[in-house]
Amino acid sequence: MYPIESWLDHDIHFDMVKRLRGKDNQHTRIFYGFGEAWFGSFLVAFSEQGLCWFEPEPKPDAHARLLKHWAPATIVREDSRVQQQLLHILNKPVQRCGIHLCGTDFQLRVWEALLCVPRGGKVTYGDLATLLGNRKAARALGNAVGANHIALLVPCHRVVPLAGGTGRYHWGSAFKQQLLDRESHAIHVPGLMIESTQIRAS
Repeated sequence: MYPIESWLDHDIHFDMVKRLRGKDNQHTRIFYGFGEAWFGSFLVAFSEQGLCWFEPEPKPDAHARLLKHWAPATIVREDSRVQQQLLHILNKPVQRCGIHLCGTDFQLRVWEALLCVPRGGKVTYGDLATLLGNRKAARALGNAVGANHIALLVPCHRVVPLAGGTGRYHWGSAFKQQLLDRESHAIHVPGLMIESTQIRAS
């Protein structure tokens, strides 16, 4: 069982690569595998640039969605390589993780904004819209947040309704509340960092 909970208990230093969806992915190679954590099973995938997919309790269509999202990348299952990559990240005294985001220009901007929400913090869709300079984009923001494919690390669970409550979550409201509760009780070490950003457009 992998100690994935450390992603909620400690701050992580990120090296981020952003890529617009499209033909540029034809040169991308992705390897994926499955594992177990405190919440159950998960599907995780890596490219050469970093972690590019993390899905708790994967649904039956998870593999098909992975293929569709990263098309036309080469995607293969390599459990032993996934294990090595995860342990390499999780066993470091100070965790550092490369993440590889792929989406539309707007989605990439939203996901990057989510990485700025500190562990233990929460934001509303209105907060995100203000941060992005477009207060009328709340509905589009909701779609972009919901399209996030790297759960926990790209913290879409920290977005909550202005009216209160937990709000909807792709992996269930109960799981979302568990994540928020765990983060709120963890000892906070300030300094969520995005060390470097590269923009690669198709």
